[in-house]
Amino acid sequence: ADHAATLAASATHAAVLNDLGRFAEAEAESRAVAAAGRVSLDADNRVTPGAMATLARALYYQGRLPEAEAGFRDVADAMTAAFGPADAGMLAVRSWHCQMLVELDRLAEAQDIAIQLMETHSDGNPPGDRTLLGARRRYAKIQWRRGRTTEAEAECRAVVTGLTAAVGPGHLETELARASHAGMLVELGRSAEAEADLAVAVAGLVGTVGPGHWFTLGVRFWQARAYAELGRATQAEAEYDAVVAGQAAALGEGHYKTLASRAWRAVLRSGRGRGAEARDELSLAVRELTDILGAEHSSVLRHRGHLAAVLNELGQHAEAAAEGQAALRSSTSALGADHPTTRELAATLASIDSQP
Repeated sequence: ADHAATLAASATHAAVLNDLGRFAEAEAESRAVAAAGRVSLDADNRVTPGAMATLARALYYQGRLPEAEAGFRDVADAMTAAFGPADAGMLAVRSWHCQMLVELDRLAEAQDIAIQLMETHSDGNPPGDRTLLGARRRYAKIQWRRGRTTEAEAECRAVVTGLTAAVGPGHLETELARASHAGMLVELGRSAEAEADLAVAVAGLVGTVGPGHWFTLGVRFWQARAYAELGRATQAEAEYDAVVAGQAAALGEGHYKTLASRAWRAVLRSGRGRGAEARDELSLAVRELTDILGAEHSSVLRHRGHLAAVLNELGQHAEAAAEGQAALRSSTSALGADHPTTRELAATLASIDSQP
């Protein structure tokens, strides 16, 4: 009993280390607890799967998505076998697994899980149940990634309304959902609508997790995107600079979120007469994001289009056309001809092809 209590305390400490951003330490401690628990605790204990889930979170926060996805999948499967398909702890882990699949653009698998989660959480719960709303938020993000933008935006807006009623404004879940919806508005060219919601979300997250937390920085990224679309380039670049510096400190220089922010900052800089600098930064980001996310990931393909556009602006028309053609072929194959990323790449290539 004392040994079990010690392992449980260590597992809790590892989870706290994750929350503090000390991911390597969390990884080491949770890995040790999981290994010890497998050997010395009963098969139906909850300490071991809890430590394994903490380990998967640590891997995710370090940007090691394939390892994190496999970890969450294994934990969810083990908990289903031990505790049943309706166990609350297992459903929480399965939701994390769904998120990993979304991040990796494995959308068909993610959608199956999201639908299962919504069905399970709908059983006996009111429409405003926070776990159900969380599953609906996952589903909305999947629809967005699949190019079903109108459906996704409406669903995410409904989730924000539901969470505001269920847990209140300023709550972590509410503000993360608000930020997700505002990001969709930015992508839809509705940054003027998004700006106020982004400010509310940032204020809420600063109050709950702090200004340097990766959640807060993620919302500030969308603020930078909104400022750029609204023509406030100086403000946008300053915001990007702060986000990149903050993400590098919180997550690491080579984390895929830091790299993505650098890539979007490069897009902005290319429009401010700094094309060579933008080309070099985009080239680096595309190369490293490909290693992390894979060559057919929608974010990688989109930034390849940005790189092609910058090459074109610099007069490197042959290189731009080759980059644009390769990205368009991959996007058409991986995402489909009607996906927004594919259409964006086709438009980019058309502008390149028109050059002498």
